[in-house]
Amino acid sequence: MPRLAFLFLGGAHQVLHTAPVAAELSTDVRLEITCFYASEAEHAMLHRVLNLWPAQRCKVVPLTVPRAAGWMAGRQRFASALKIPLLLANRRRLGDFDAVVTAERTSTLLKRLSPAVRLIHIPHGAGDRARGFEPRLRWFDLVLVSGRKDAARMIDAGLVDASRCLVSGSIKLGAIARMQAQRPRLFANDRPVVFYNPHFCPSLSSWPRQGKAVLDWFAGQDEFNLIFAPHIRLFQSASRKTRDGLQAAAIPDKILVDPGSERSCDMTYTLAADIYLGDVSSQVYEFISTPRPCVFLDAHATTWEHDPNYACWHFGEVVQTLPDLAQALRQARVRHPEYAARQAAAWAAAMDAESADAPALAADHIQEFLQGQAVRVKPTRAVQPAAGAVEPMVLGST
Repeated sequence: MPRLAFLFLGGAHQVLHTAPVAAELSTDVRLEITCFYASEAEHAMLHRVLNLWPAQRCKVVPLTVPRAAGWMAGRQRFASALKIPLLLANRRRLGDFDAVVTAERTSTLLKRLSPAVRLIHIPHGAGDRARGFEPRLRWFDLVLVSGRKDAARMIDAGLVDASRCLVSGSIKLGAIARMQAQRPRLFANDRPVVFYNPHFCPSLSSWPRQGKAVLDWFAGQDEFNLIFAPHIRLFQSASRKTRDGLQAAAIPDKILVDPGSERSCDMTYTLAADIYLGDVSSQVYEFISTPRPCVFLDAHATTWEHDPNYACWHFGEVVQTLPDLAQALRQARVRHPEYAARQAAAWAAAMDAESADAPALAADHIQEFLQGQAVRVKPTRAVQPAAGAVEPMVLGST
């Protein structure tokens, strides 16, 4: 009986990108699927996702924590530092499986230590950052991406052979579609909702230089509601004092502040907002599943127009100053028709609108890989960019 390990040690935000595939595979009685988690946050999200598949049969077990690092376990601020000790402590355990599926890339250590280990990678998100297209991709035996955009970039860069880079559609969106009944109403009024979603990388993010001023501007106006929910890693290592200070910026029925709960991962905010405000987070691709206005805050005077790492900045107006931001937000819905077709075409390329059930398709690709079959690849899904606008998948109303 083939045995697969799904490895969760990169944070709760990665669970939705791979756990649905584990659930799909586990419905086949000829397979044994084990999900290994590193933190209680991952454990909680894992159970939430698996429960969306009533017939799933996954085993869910914790990774062995090395004694020397035991004091770090359970403390979110040490999550990244724990990855290598966890991989070393569990390398033989994981090496007994026919393949290991992971959403992050530190796990390539397993193959560097034991070349016989077969690794399958499902990237967490479909963003444009250069970090998503780096040499460690070469260590994976199979890479499953959301859409043609990422496949083309990986293949063209020589990071993954076309036969090992397949398109499944967005696995996360496949799970989110099952969560629709759980969506809460976030504000009691009908003001337009802006979702401010700064990235965690200081050299790319708008938060360190302009974030506080953005929150102050929203506090002083009555035209918009604000959801401030940055990338979950931005405040992952923050102290209680820092988090309490952030919550002090919240204003009932006007400004919602979330420095990193499950709602930051499960598209609660991307589906609830009318306007996206951010910098380089891949969540903008989730937001444009239904094309809506976007505004991008360039805090670093970036030369971005022809840089593929900033492809998403073509989805809306890019501004550098607070006065320009205020004006852009006020005009965002009026100007949106200028960007709507571009968003729809980009979303189709990033998330593969042809895939009706991405978790099931990804599971099929993995089954074929395990059986040593030639994988069924449509060339248009693997390498060609989207041509023109398409009708986007609608996940929920705004």
